[in-house]
Amino acid sequence: MERFDKEAIKKYIQKEFLFVIFAVLFIILLVLVPRKVLLLKNTEYQVVLILASIIILTQGIKESKYLNVSAYKLISRVGNGRVVGIFLIFITFIFSMFLTNDIALLITIPFVISIGDIAKKDIDYIIILQAIAANVGSMLFPIGNPQNLLIWKHYNISFIHFISMMAPVVILNTIILVLFYFIIVDREYYKVINVPANVDKKLFNISILIMFIFFILIFTYSLYIVVYFIIIALFYGMYKKGKIIKNIDLFLILTFMLIFIDFNTIRISLPVFQTQISPSYLYFWGIALSQVVSNVPATTLLISQHNYRILAYSVNIGGNGTVIGSIANLIALKQIKNSGMKKFHKISLVFLLITSLMVYMVFIL
Repeated sequence: MERFDKEAIKKYIQKEFLFVIFAVLFIILLVLVPRKVLLLKNTEYQVVLILASIIILTQGIKESKYLNVSAYKLISRVGNGRVVGIFLIFITFIFSMFLTNDIALLITIPFVISIGDIAKKDIDYIIILQAIAANVGSMLFPIGNPQNLLIWKHYNISFIHFISMMAPVVILNTIILVLFYFIIVDREYYKVINVPANVDKKLFNISILIMFIFFILIFTYSLYIVVYFIIIALFYGMYKKGKIIKNIDLFLILTFMLIFIDFNTIRISLPVFQTQISPSYLYFWGIALSQVVSNVPATTLLISQHNYRILAYSVNIGGNGTVIGSIANLIALKQIKNSGMKKFHKISLVFLLITSLMVYMVFIL
């Protein structure tokens, strides 16, 4: 029994190690600086509610299996492996704009794995490029990733202004991503069969409708978001005996809450994060921090800076690079079979080096 408990704890820590790390950090901060520990502020609690709502809604889309069927039908008509790969990466890129980069990967990576199993092909490099595509695509909209949500809400930027600010950087990164793709992925031919069954089209349609209404409400007052979140949670809690709610990654939501609490506390405890720094220094400092602590904590640490444009560039560019750069990278790494860490960094670090220098020379200098 004792051995079983140890094994269970070990598996839990391995599965939720990010949550465990930030929970331990929270406890340490409570001991060291109890008076400075900040709970969620209004902006951050809105970000958490928005993220939680998107996670619940996308779980409904995922459970419907409708996208799986659509992807398989399209891919089964195309044999060229290069075309199949670019389609999957393009879908990931588009999904990440609306569903966040992490959720986009959780939905699309199973497609790639299934295709790899059916076609007996090594799809590791496509998964790595999917992670990069998710990070790049999520840069464009405020709702694309947690750091964008935080910047958007904290600095009270208009939706259109945010898009116009990020669009040039996204275009440049996309061009580089496409070049990487055609250099790395070959012209192998895939034979795809077995269309998944048990599609719940009704659930898919309801989820899309609720999500559409939710995205409209995001631009209104936070009270409406709270009420709508409760409605979403209750609906999915009752749908098919709560199957969707049971499968939601609750620890991902709790992890983001702890990130905001932990790194806000560190930010106000260390004067260095209150000092205004030059655009160039902020840009490279944001990228460097993202490589070490991930880009959402890096954003929280640097949120006192006035230059939100450079901050947004740095933490979004910094999502690529090391596997720690963003949670999306960790999701992708878990699916890579052989020498995953080496393969991932071989591509992602080179991509970071090229894009960070290009963005700096074109948009900051």
